[in-house]
Amino acid sequence: MAHGHHQHHAAEKDLLQLSGKANGLATVLLIVGIVAVLASLGVSMSSGGLKRFYHAYMTGYAYVFSIAFGGLFMLLIHYLVRAGWSVAVRRIPEALAGTIPIMGLLAIPLVVCAWSGKGDVYPWAQAKPAHPTGSWVHTIEESTAVGPKSAHHGEAADSHSDDYHAKPAHSAAHGSHDDGHAAAPGAKPVSALTMGKMVWLNPAFWTGRIIFYFVFFSLVALYFIRKSRGQDTTGDHTVTERLNLAAAPLTLLTFVLFTFAAFDLFMSLDPDWYSTIFGIYYFAGSIDAMVATTIIIAAVLQRAGYLQHSISKEHYHDLGKWLFAFTFFWGYIAFSQYMLIWYANIPETTYWFAKRGATTNPQQMQLLGGWTVWTLALLFGRLLIPFAGLLSRHVKRNNASLIFWAVWILVFHAVDMVWVVMPEYELGFTFGLPEVASLLGLIGIFTGSVVWRLTRSPLRPVKDPRLPESLAFQNI
Repeated sequence: MAHGHHQHHAAEKDLLQLSGKANGLATVLLIVGIVAVLASLGVSMSSGGLKRFYHAYMTGYAYVFSIAFGGLFMLLIHYLVRAGWSVAVRRIPEALAGTIPIMGLLAIPLVVCAWSGKGDVYPWAQAKPAHPTGSWVHTIEESTAVGPKSAHHGEAADSHSDDYHAKPAHSAAHGSHDDGHAAAPGAKPVSALTMGKMVWLNPAFWTGRIIFYFVFFSLVALYFIRKSRGQDTTGDHTVTERLNLAAAPLTLLTFVLFTFAAFDLFMSLDPDWYSTIFGIYYFAGSIDAMVATTIIIAAVLQRAGYLQHSISKEHYHDLGKWLFAFTFFWGYIAFSQYMLIWYANIPETTYWFAKRGATTNPQQMQLLGGWTVWTLALLFGRLLIPFAGLLSRHVKRNNASLIFWAVWILVFHAVDMVWVVMPEYELGFTFGLPEVASLLGLIGIFTGSVVWRLTRSPLRPVKDPRLPESLAFQNI
């Protein structure tokens, strides 16, 4: 008890308001981010055109949106379970969640792409043909001209990874198929499977859903943030109780809508493929990346002289537990998704992994070798290595080691987003300057928005009824 009283007294002297320099930093980050995205556009136009830029942009967008949403979910869970320990660090997830309206604005290029009718990113967004111009029955062998073997012909020795629906290169390049029906230049042929989904996947309905998702997420985030910051002034303890009650239904609704948003924004990049686990896969990575970001921001703020006594080793320890838990959870979901698709061996689903290098055919690996390396990098770098590295209690209670693993997770989360998005650009491995510039540019815009959000209020709730519990918090 004496320790808790001393900690609370010391925390009262903490610096809680960012200096005016933070606004300047936020502006610089926003400008640099915008310039980097424009540079990605310029480089893309000289190499792969708008199609490559949109895929590069989508990669960076998937990365920053995941962290922003992770902040919202952390905020909801904090109130749902009436957590006390996390009060001292809550302003960081609030700042992350506060960028969701910005994420809505950053989705505009994707909406524009969908309405262009060219199918540069979303094949289902092309002008609807009278007849299908492609079919999922095409295998990776046909696309790479390595032989006639196909699981449909009974040769199943490698079928788990080789059933791949990529169309022949000439078909994709010229936008035509056996029936001679024309498609947009450079677009993927529209399969019969995709045609059957166009009631759901069409630009008008899709855009309406995207707007609804972001309006809902933004309203939820801003409601919790404004109530929390208002409490700093009023000291009204009933605010916490009202937010506790609101968190229960809103957590459920938010999770369901996020799952559909993941389907619409990212899984529909290949409308033939489907996985009921994909939304949870993206969710697991989002929370893991958010916790890593929270750890890094807290450490940077303390190094700059803020929150010196408000955030202790005990808080980092619990954040480390979250980081470890969702690293393992991501691996569990990733393996479950792969294992179920591999075991079922349904051609409409197995090809998605083959396209990402999960194949044992040497001739296919020659073409897809880059993605095979990235698949193995995810296995070891995103799961096995950090799982072992974060096991120890001592690692979680040592700032230097915990920050190292937080940075590690963020790097491999970026690898994950590239692995999810970029194989849809073309069959072979593609990762270069446009992808790096878009990723860094969107990170710059996102980081600038977070810094600006952090300047809007004290860096720690000052009149939350559970603040004393948080300041006195100790792990058992």
